[in-house]
Amino acid sequence: MSRKLKSHIRVDIFILTLNIIWCLPLAILSTIYNDVSHIIFILSLVPYTLISIFNKTGIEVHKL
Repeated sequence: MSRKLKSHIRVDIFILTLNIIWCLPLAILSTIYNDVSHIIFILSLVPYTLISIFNKTGIEVHKL
C-alpha cells in the first residue's frame, strides 16, 4: 500500500482513521452486546480483508 501511495505516512493516517471510525465503534458495541461479539469481530475484519485483496497482499511481484 505504501508503494501505491508512495508514502508511509499516508498509509499510517489511513489505517489510524479506519481504526477510529470503523473499529472503535465496533469494539464499543461488542462490549455492550456480548452475545454477538463474535459477529462484530468478523464484521470488523471486512475492510482489512478488502484492502488486502485490493492491494494483492502476499503476492510476489516479479519485475523484469
